[in-house]
Amino acid sequence: MFLDLCLKTKKISRLQELFNLFLTLEEKEHLASLMQIIKALLDEKLSRGSNALKIVNDDLLKFIENYVRKYKKNEQ
Repeated sequence: MFLDLCLKTKKISRLQELFNLFLTLEEKEHLASLMQIIKALLDEKLSRGSNALKIVNDDLLKFIENYVRKYKKNEQ
């Protein structure tokens, strides 16, 4: 139900409000840290933990890789 609610959210600001309601500050920081770890693994800046990417199905891995690439382009 929570994931469906998130998917129905059209604006980033509304999604942030939902996360503020449902998640503690520590949980949000933990999610941000996990995203940075995944990004570093994809950039091959980390070798430890790379086994976690080996168990992810190919479609999900490609989805994440494409998102990270697109995000990097928007940062520059």
